[in-house]
Amino acid sequence: MNSMKIIFCLKPDNELPEEAAQMRSRETERTAAWLAECSIDTEMCSPEAFRAMQCDPEAVLFTDSGPLCAEGIRNGWKVLGYLHGGNPAESFPGAEYVLQEPDEIDRDSWQKIGERLRGMPWTILRTERCVVRELTEDDLDSLYELYDEQALRFLEGMSADREKEREILKAYIREVYGFYGCGVWGVFLKENDSRPGKLIGRAGYEPFQAGDEAVSFGYLIHPDFRGQGYAEEVCSALIRYGLKELGFPAVRAVTASDNLASIRLLRRIGFRQAGDDTWLIGAGSDRKS
Repeated sequence: MNSMKIIFCLKPDNELPEEAAQMRSRETERTAAWLAECSIDTEMCSPEAFRAMQCDPEAVLFTDSGPLCAEGIRNGWKVLGYLHGGNPAESFPGAEYVLQEPDEIDRDSWQKIGERLRGMPWTILRTERCVVRELTEDDLDSLYELYDEQALRFLEGMSADREKEREILKAYIREVYGFYGCGVWGVFLKENDSRPGKLIGRAGYEPFQAGDEAVSFGYLIHPDFRGQGYAEEVCSALIRYGLKELGFPAVRAVTASDNLASIRLLRRIGFRQAGDDTWLIGAGSDRKS
């Protein structure tokens, strides 16, 4: 994310109440200082100076002006809207994100915002041997390698029509990752320390349930990497992430009664049986259904 630059282009102070302008100034100064600590470049400019700029694909416009947001988007800029005490009803149509109290946003969230704006996949977490990140269109061919005869006993395979699967993957990236911020991710071997290498699986959540329901979890590991502890390593990390970081009340896994390997794994990482094929972890996992 070091190459990203955020351009602050704000309404003139005289368009805001004096107290609101002072509060905005303090907030933006703290934000710029925090971004510098995160190794993100910033630039302050006036609306007039911004309009004279050529669109920079590595830069993001950060503005509290709805009309300037719309103008920036028309000219190809990536835009972050900014709400504060002086513009509580401002509208930012087309902006990827609208932020409040940007100085309170942590480093990881700024990184994820930058990655999303630049079309880069989010890295979700790292384990001892793996990196879990969002899938991209480039991962399509590797996904096919996951589905051997054993996997197809328990899971629906991918279509032989690769272009159809490509469109499905593109829509999933746009509508599930983009809207929910989570989903089923790719599991990659670490190549150099934390850099993703070969795709060896997929794992994650179907985040479509109501807020008080258990969220469905699933996983699949490449045939060449089964029986080596990768599933337990990654799934246990993702369950902790779902319950603690994403705040899911409970997680549900469904597995066939003759899928003994998956049943052993679910037990090892803390799931309890809640039905013939259903396993739960989290709030209410002690109750039988």
